[in-house]
Amino acid sequence: MLGNPTPRLDVPVKVNGSAHYSIDTNLEGMVYAAVQCCPVPWGKLKTYNFDAIKDRKGVIAAIEFKATKGKTFTADMQNGVAVVADSWYRAKTALDLMPIEWEFGANGDVSDASQAAQAQKLLEESGGISNEVGSGAIGKIEKAERSITADYYRPYETHARMEPINATVSVTDERVDVWSPVQDQAAPLKIVAEHLGRDPNEVFVHTTFIGGAFGGNGGGLTAVTRQAAEISSRLGRPAKVIWSREEDIMNDKQRPPVHARLSAALGAKGLPDAFFSRAVWFSHEGVERHGPATADYSISNMPYLVPNRRHERHNVAAHIPTATHRAPGANQNGFMIEQFADEMALAGNWDPLEWRIQMTKGLEPWQRVLLKLKEVSGFTTDLEKGRGMGIAVVEDHASICGACATVSVSRRGQLTIEKLVMVMNSGYMINPLNASEQIEGAACWELSHALYGGLDLSEGHFKNNNFDTYPLMRMPQMPEVEIHFALSQDGWWGGMGEPGGPPAPPAVANAIYFATGKRPRSTPFNRHDLSWG
Repeated sequence: MLGNPTPRLDVPVKVNGSAHYSIDTNLEGMVYAAVQCCPVPWGKLKTYNFDAIKDRKGVIAAIEFKATKGKTFTADMQNGVAVVADSWYRAKTALDLMPIEWEFGANGDVSDASQAAQAQKLLEESGGISNEVGSGAIGKIEKAERSITADYYRPYETHARMEPINATVSVTDERVDVWSPVQDQAAPLKIVAEHLGRDPNEVFVHTTFIGGAFGGNGGGLTAVTRQAAEISSRLGRPAKVIWSREEDIMNDKQRPPVHARLSAALGAKGLPDAFFSRAVWFSHEGVERHGPATADYSISNMPYLVPNRRHERHNVAAHIPTATHRAPGANQNGFMIEQFADEMALAGNWDPLEWRIQMTKGLEPWQRVLLKLKEVSGFTTDLEKGRGMGIAVVEDHASICGACATVSVSRRGQLTIEKLVMVMNSGYMINPLNASEQIEGAACWELSHALYGGLDLSEGHFKNNNFDTYPLMRMPQMPEVEIHFALSQDGWWGGMGEPGGPPAPPAVANAIYFATGKRPRSTPFNRHDLSWG
């Protein structure tokens, strides 16, 4: 089987509808709950009027949730209320009609604009050093005859999984049964045992398919699993909690926003001899939960052999729950460094692909990808106005993936991604069919957010909380994807489920530049005026 295209074993049950997801769980005597927590995370519930809806058909109870002081991890309880009924539709309808008042608190003043102002201030201040090579990078850039600087930005982005966040819990005196969509079955076991004060040996987690995880350990690693346990414990009946799409997006574990400034000095032959970066990363509780490297990963460890480099970062604590989405760090920062690589190349009169080949000489895994991309992509910077090709190559989970995007942009600015040619080096590969599916799926995931995503933070919470205002890529927008493998096979293994995503958005951004002369240094692309002519 090794090395041969082997179909996935889960395809038949997913096609015929018999696959069991957490949201499919049905138990005898089960109740359903719709919940609403404070739109501003960690805000307070002032009042709710259950009397206004208690006589509606099917309504059973209203249950208040209270946050525990000092516990603000993404899986901890937030302040809110649930309406419990004999069907989820009745619970949700009653919840929408129930008068609720919130107290947003100090975080009610936080917005994209306030964070951007804070970021701009910090971009002028020295940060913590994440990596340094050579010496005097900043001074060399300041004194250089030729230098370039650019600012980049990626906003908060949400998972928006196909399966809304949900959990089902059945609490009895003898045991506790849990159905929760997580990648790590130990996570809901620990959450429920801790919340109920039960012996973990009495908690049983039932493994189900996940309707999209995409990092952060899946939708079950949120407050939803505690909520279901709380309701079942209070009512003495199995309880299924399903978050509405609005609740899902507002209280999900978001991808943190990043503001970054990149600078370089160009020396002999138009190649950079000094490089400097400073990133500002807004994450929940700063670096406490996710580690400091994510803030400028892919920038601070870029492969390009610049003799003098200095990388700095500011890790800013924010109230919005955040988590490591698919290809953490590389997803946002790969977008930045790979556009800036093009900017450095063009400033030095280099072809962007040849520049990357030159700047990674001696790095066999990178050379292998870039040379293969040159062979198969047909990359050129000489297309007619309105069409362009772009290159990007990013490392994630120890694999190197390159992408060449071909786009067309109408005079009015309508973007069409025509094709992606992708080259993967994961060292070795077991199943080329599954590997290709993972690469294509990861590219689709990243392009969705780069094209249309971006949460709008205002008054401490997100305003665009459903697919009408946070759209994802539809089938007609998905480009043709051509996948090649260039495997080093020299003793190392990389991942395959995530590395296909990060190079896709910068490749498209670079292609947009060649098509229009405009460089989209932030996402989503649909908020940029790409018109030309």
